[in-house]
Amino acid sequence: MLLDAVGLSQSGRPELVQGEVERLIIDKVDLSFEGRGGVVGSTSDKYTGGYAVLTSHRVLWIDAAASPSAGLSCFVPLSAIHSTEVSKYSWAKKAPKLKLSTYESEDGRPAAGGMGAVRVGKVSLVCHGGITEKIREQLDLALQQKAWRQSEASVSGQTHDRVDGSRAASASAAGPRSHPGVNVEFLEQLVSMGFSHNRAIRAILATHNTSVAAALDHIFAFYHDPTLDYELDGDSAGWVLVNSSNADDSLQTVRPPVGSAGVMGIMRKQEEQAKEATKSLQTAFQDLEALMGMAHTMVGLAEKFHSKLRGAGTTSDDELMDEETMSELIRMGIASPVTKESAGARYHQELARQLSDFLLAPLERAGGMMTLTDVYSLFNRARGTALISPDDLLQASGLFPSLGLSLRLHTFASGVIVIQSLSHSDSKVAETIGGLVADDAKCQAPISASDVAKAMKVPVTIAQEHLLTAEQHRVLCRDDGPEGLRFFRNFFWDAAG
Repeated sequence: MLLDAVGLSQSGRPELVQGEVERLIIDKVDLSFEGRGGVVGSTSDKYTGGYAVLTSHRVLWIDAAASPSAGLSCFVPLSAIHSTEVSKYSWAKKAPKLKLSTYESEDGRPAAGGMGAVRVGKVSLVCHGGITEKIREQLDLALQQKAWRQSEASVSGQTHDRVDGSRAASASAAGPRSHPGVNVEFLEQLVSMGFSHNRAIRAILATHNTSVAAALDHIFAFYHDPTLDYELDGDSAGWVLVNSSNADDSLQTVRPPVGSAGVMGIMRKQEEQAKEATKSLQTAFQDLEALMGMAHTMVGLAEKFHSKLRGAGTTSDDELMDEETMSELIRMGIASPVTKESAGARYHQELARQLSDFLLAPLERAGGMMTLTDVYSLFNRARGTALISPDDLLQASGLFPSLGLSLRLHTFASGVIVIQSLSHSDSKVAETIGGLVADDAKCQAPISASDVAKAMKVPVTIAQEHLLTAEQHRVLCRDDGPEGLRFFRNFFWDAAG
């Protein structure tokens, strides 16, 4: 089975799509295929030396040997998984396997939702660390919640009506295509009402050609489901599964409840969604534990509110205040923070990678160096309720070199600990401070740490270290007298030069 590659950040962390959050990280995992599979151009019967990341949308396999480069990293979309199975220990097997039975299209790739599937293939996660109840529980929850449908709906929802209209117009002009097992009269009536060809076919099949009214009930009950507009190939396995009278109950479309049709059905569904949103907000702020559990829902609501306000524009102070509030919610922090519960044995490694990605912009604004205390405060603020300890931060920062990241933990002789980027240069710092004490500079001699802090926009603690660095580079000389420690331009070195 051919799989798509995973995009990684500069630190080697997987790049998540809109609305996607990490659920669990599984260490020491190999990826096994039926026959050959994997990334195009690098197919094999097995990928080794990696780890798996279970998200709300995908099962990612990360090539740890190539990190921070992507290497052979690839993923299986959860929407293409038909079922899962655990192959436990035996005398012939060194590690248990988590088998993912996946819909496979004609070109050998995973078929999302089973659309265009011609067979069901298998991709196995060989877990050398064992398969715990937590792994099964998180995978089952992810498959049950189907969070990827919300992302698909948010992307396709804005163009849904336009697509329906254009498809209906083309279908009316050319006439509805015939499909086996579909009542043509019902299909013509639904298409003439303005519904898309694929949506009408699915509704008729789901209601077993009962009546147009039953098909309408189904359409309005699942009006916001974008998968109903996907092409349904009459020769594919997905079509056979939907159209077969003896298909498994788990593959049949659920018939909508009575009273969900028409405009009232749509309004009732919107009211239910509004109640769910209100309930999520109330539950999330009841206590700390609930807030942590509802973090993903809160981020989704904040993004939704912000997009609504931005699309509608602001016409009053109240609306402007609401927009600012929503912007603050979105800027509040990291949507999917690494935790000990989700990362397990890889906690400090993944924390180091996430910290590296997070500090790219703050370090650039701070001149390439920040004290560890400032990093601790800023990072914990961004993580919200998923706080980390100072010891965790120190351990994660110490892993920067071994993980090949572009940051370093540095301790000055004074004991001040900072995180700095590899692009930071002591020579450039000395040159900058030399410009501050030049004859035509604004800062006249003597110069102090407060002068440097103001000129370079850095904390006084770091400014003091910059002065000592400039002294080591013979740009400054010190005067430690009754008025305290002051620095002057090293005119002795100028004269010698």
